[in-house]
Amino acid sequence: MDLNHTKWFGIAVNRQKVLPVAKQIDKMNARNEQTIHLPQPEISEQGLLKMEIRQIELSDAKNFITFYNTLVKQTDFLLSTIEEATKTVQQQESSIKKCDDYKQIFIAIEDNEIVGFMGISRSPMSKVKHIANFAIGVLDAYKRQSVATNLLSFAENWLKDKGVSRLEMTVISENKPAIKFYEKNGFSYEGTRHNSIKMNNKFYDELFMAKNINKENNKNIIIIHGTEGSPNGNWFPWLKSELEKLGYKVYVPEFPTPENQSVTNWNKVLKERVPIIDESTVLIGHSCGATYILHILEQLNLSVFQSVFISGFIDNLDNNHFDTLNKTFINHNFDWEKIIKNAGKITIFHGNNDPYVPMNIAKNLSEKLKTKINIIPNGGHLNDEFGYTQFPALLKLFK
Repeated sequence: MDLNHTKWFGIAVNRQKVLPVAKQIDKMNARNEQTIHLPQPEISEQGLLKMEIRQIELSDAKNFITFYNTLVKQTDFLLSTIEEATKTVQQQESSIKKCDDYKQIFIAIEDNEIVGFMGISRSPMSKVKHIANFAIGVLDAYKRQSVATNLLSFAENWLKDKGVSRLEMTVISENKPAIKFYEKNGFSYEGTRHNSIKMNNKFYDELFMAKNINKENNKNIIIIHGTEGSPNGNWFPWLKSELEKLGYKVYVPEFPTPENQSVTNWNKVLKERVPIIDESTVLIGHSCGATYILHILEQLNLSVFQSVFISGFIDNLDNNHFDTLNKTFINHNFDWEKIIKNAGKITIFHGNNDPYVPMNIAKNLSEKLKTKINIIPNGGHLNDEFGYTQFPALLKLFK
């Protein structure tokens, strides 16, 4: 693919049937794809997929041709036809050699095969070099596995380091899944190019979409509720709103509880609702959500930016109801060395009069994490039952 001659209409819509997510998970588990090697993980039912995101290299030329020719056959939303997209290895190598700070191709690799790409281009002219245009494509069989989101996040971080502060792209108006994807990832509609695309003797409009990216607040924050909790409880909505005002991307997934509460089922939700966990990620967990963070960290082969444990525990609470619901979270032999290595900066908050998680249990967690406790006088379980619909001390960590 030559970025000078190929235009992308958002994300390609498939003409072939996509495997249901459950079947994809079964297929991945059958191949024992539970370990990730580079910092672009996606949570699977029992672990982490093998997914590598990196810049393209000369040695990728042949595989990229195979990938791209397959991609062109799967979608109508590429500018080039199958005939126009055909390139020799030498031609593809020539395109790769031209990659630099202004033109680049990122690829997603699984099982040594390229399954997705993102191409970016921008002008070296001083007045507009802060703007980058891009293209994303993912093979049919790997849709709905956050490949496109991981590529976008990887590229955003790379572009920020190059001084880019704005991303622009066009998407054909008929491509509803792509429009939804970009809106979900912070892009806004800015205008329409009427009748700009002609396919099969029919004209289509293009929507112009853009996103401003902020280098200072490029962290993604994941807030994890506890047993019998929800994203709408306690201080979660308030914190999400305040963090978004500061420019952070915040995810507050809803995990199954009390019915179907287990580490396995929470892993499924995390995979579906959170597109990426990398070195810029902040994990915030309340109560059993704090315990679940330990499971996440233990599965990663990278260090997140920060981990915050609030009213957390790793022991039975002498409460049969909660101990039964929490059993898959606490009945586990944790690898504390790996957890500490992957946790980044560790912070613990705990109320000195918590009726559910006594201080001796909190101290056990802090000793395992080798971190002191930030004790909140009369904070209770640091939830709305004790007046915690806001949490200024927690917000202060991010200002």
